Amino acid sequence: MSRWTNERWLSTLHRVHPPVVNGKVERRRSAAYFHDGNIDAVIETLPSCVGSASKYPPTTIADHIRAKLAGSLGLQPNNDATREAARVLAAVEKQP
Repeated sequence: MSRWTNERWLSTLHRVHPPVVNGKVERRRSAAYFHDGNIDAVIETLPSCVGSASKYPPTTIADHIRAKLAGSLGLQPNNDATREAARVLAAVEKQP
């Protein structure tokens, strides 16, 4: 949504804490499911949300998913999501 709306609408931060078993943090597992995504479709900022300039370059669904998976599977930050990473870090710093 942030890419389509030029950050006018942001997704809700995922705030699930890892499970703790016998005082030890266990690894949390999750699975993503994508339904009917056209991998060649271009994702770009909607014309009504561009304003003076788009904060995101156009990309395809395939490239967007590839970048997300490359970061999460390789335990590396996604360099194409610096704004989202900053938003997550800011939310973590606010937590008690």
